[in-house]
Amino acid sequence: MHMGQTDSKLFLRKIIFSLILVPNLLWGRECSTLNYVTAKNSPFQKIPVYSQGYSGLCYAFAASQLLDYHYIKNGAPSVQTHPIWLGINYAATLNKSELGSGSIFLLLNQSHELKNCSPETIQKALTQYAKAAKLKDTEDLVGFLDDYFKNYSQLDSGMEKSMRVFEGLRKTATETKKEFFTAECLQSGGFASLAPFLEMANELSSTSFLKALLFGRCEKENKKLTVPELNHLQANTDEEAQDHLDRNLKNGPVGLGYCSAIHENPNLRYLKRNSNPSYNPSTCKPHAVVVTGRKVIDGQCHYLIRNSWGDIYREGDQKFTFLCKDRSSGEYFENCTIKTHPNSKYSVEGIWMKADSVVQNTITTTAITNQPRPQTGISIESRSLTQPETITKPVSSGIVIESR
Repeated sequence: MHMGQTDSKLFLRKIIFSLILVPNLLWGRECSTLNYVTAKNSPFQKIPVYSQGYSGLCYAFAASQLLDYHYIKNGAPSVQTHPIWLGINYAATLNKSELGSGSIFLLLNQSHELKNCSPETIQKALTQYAKAAKLKDTEDLVGFLDDYFKNYSQLDSGMEKSMRVFEGLRKTATETKKEFFTAECLQSGGFASLAPFLEMANELSSTSFLKALLFGRCEKENKKLTVPELNHLQANTDEEAQDHLDRNLKNGPVGLGYCSAIHENPNLRYLKRNSNPSYNPSTCKPHAVVVTGRKVIDGQCHYLIRNSWGDIYREGDQKFTFLCKDRSSGEYFENCTIKTHPNSKYSVEGIWMKADSVVQNTITTTAITNQPRPQTGISIESRSLTQPETITKPVSSGIVIESR
């Protein structure tokens, strides 16, 4: 009788072990549960779920979250960076002609050389200008201006009133070194007529102009960002992508450049793997996010994706499971759906996506380590890096991700 009970307990243990092990074997490697959002005292509880709006700065929103996770984990009381400031600073430093494409890795690798500006100062400026431009969202303001610069030659720049406003602004900027615009100037002159004049007169790239336009007041803040060693990979094989993502995910969140078309159809492969991976931007829809967790759902490994599309469900999200949070109590729920956890009561904190779908469409992974920054500032596990201005086909390991 005693032996029978022992055998039964042993048999039960084997079954439990198999239930844990089999999903991981099906995935091909470990898929132990990780969740950096719901973990006790998680920095993500102080980092908002951002909405990039019309700005096209997905890579900057991802990089900002990685930086702030690192800073808060190491003692900072709150977020220290603003995604839009990082994106504009990055683009202006590289003299890029637009904001809508960039790289998590290149931005982070450059950030240690940039002056930082407090999120409070940035948000105050953005709110002021968005209100003056009669735009609802501050993120849309930046996208709005960026589009103007890409098409500024087509704008009406012959208004006499605009010329008078421009001359006054140029004189003020020269004499006082203050910001180029005030809300009153925007209301009287308008973006369309003033932007071309100021860009040409000051011989600035559009991104440099945006930096001066929106954040001239940041010149008073002379703080440098501290960025530790970076671990970056452009994967030539699915195995490389999977290994690099999982190894770095053990230590914290990971920045991911991937084909966001999998949100529409997670069963397709949009990335071609070869000696130098390539993709069609129109079908792949390259995007940048942060991977914040991992677990098994219905026998398959899933990654938790923290996006920059706001804290609400999107069209087509019926087929996915989410991490969500009660807007009143702050309690997290692991397996939310549109039907069971409506946005009126719950905020979306992340989306669970099948690991094989993510891996097959992973372009780059970037992680911040806790190691001091070496002279190169880079820990490369793939080919040498370049800094392309636009997406190339095939891509380089310093890939630029175009935002959706």
